[in-house]
Amino acid sequence: MLHVIRRTLPTVGVLLVAASAPLDAQPVEVVPGTRIRVQSSALAGRVDGVVISRTVDSVAFTRPGAPPVSVPWTSITQLDVYRGKSRSRGALRGVIWGGGIGAVMGLIPASDAECAQDPGLVGCGSTGAAMVQMALGGAAMGALIGALIGVQDWAPLTMPTRTALVVVPQRAGVGIGMRVGLGVHR
Repeated sequence: MLHVIRRTLPTVGVLLVAASAPLDAQPVEVVPGTRIRVQSSALAGRVDGVVISRTVDSVAFTRPGAPPVSVPWTSITQLDVYRGKSRSRGALRGVIWGGGIGAVMGLIPASDAECAQDPGLVGCGSTGAAMVQMALGGAAMGALIGALIGVQDWAPLTMPTRTALVVVPQRAGVGIGMRVGLGVHR
């Protein structure tokens, strides 16, 4: 009996770890005061707001300079919840923008007069080397600026499906059925 437990325990442990969702994938709750971004067939385009109330069938939120809006959950095609600023994603965005701008700037050659005064100046000689130097410098500056500024971090809301057993009248008596209501998914 003990050998059976020793063999199955690691398998059960691996299955439990594999079945658990990472922290970032945990469902996000929509409560009053939560900043949300909604896309719905009941609204024109994507709308940002702050939740003021939530019921079983709708969510109400305020928008800057506009009256409160109540949107049925069934009409929502996408709902994201604001999680604050991400410094790491800001740094990554900065690397991309700074590196790209630096590479383009490296293609601009230095003038002959500047190269005569300082032969080690970036842009004198090989254009490829200048492009790489400027791209690396731009990426470093972009990472620093992006990390300081950050970018908005939005998490998609995933709602569980709603299931219910229902009694269905039939000619020969009653039957049991299952009703499945799909929530907001992305």
